[in-house]
Amino acid sequence: MKILKKILVLSVTTIGLSLNIFAAGKLPETASDSKISIYMNNVVKTIPNEMGSAYFDKSNNRVMVPIRFISEELGAYINFYQEKEGGRGILIGGVGSKLIKMNIGSNEANLLENDSSKIVKTDAQAILYDGRTYVPVRFISEAMGLTVDWKDNVVYITGSIKDAKDSNENSKNLKEENKSEEKKLEENKLEDRKIDQEKMRKGLIFE
Repeated sequence: MKILKKILVLSVTTIGLSLNIFAAGKLPETASDSKISIYMNNVVKTIPNEMGSAYFDKSNNRVMVPIRFISEELGAYINFYQEKEGGRGILIGGVGSKLIKMNIGSNEANLLENDSSKIVKTDAQAILYDGRTYVPVRFISEAMGLTVDWKDNVVYITGSIKDAKDSNENSKNLKEENKSEEKKLEENKLEDRKIDQEKMRKGLIFE
């Protein structure tokens, strides 16, 4: 009976640990073991387990954070879209008139504000890992007009941070931008199919 109780206790403990590990999610092999803290306007922020964790990437010396976390804390909105070449793109907006457009695995981002647009180098690539998208916290924050400091494994973000509820108009613009991108992709796919069908009709290609 005692042996059975020990087995049951061990099983419950193991299940509990497994659930905690699953909830927090895995991190890339390049992630440091150091715990990273994030302060926004002197208020410490806790990343929910289901979103992932902030980590220091040893390969590029940058702090990476889950995109869901940083966008919500900045009062921003995110949309994902599929590139024609097969890559995954990200649109981040809703903070003022700024919009960030970047692709997973790319060292460049397109910064759009009002009618202007410019391509800039990012300090680290956005990555997709364990079902979560991670982005460099310094680049995203500074692109949104905020100040970022780093000391003793703590990230300090300061500046004018809007609540998500105050960004409805920017959210609408972001969604329209996303719809426009999706429409272009569909139009390109349709055009490619028409060209292939025409070539098949002329006997230039075969299925």
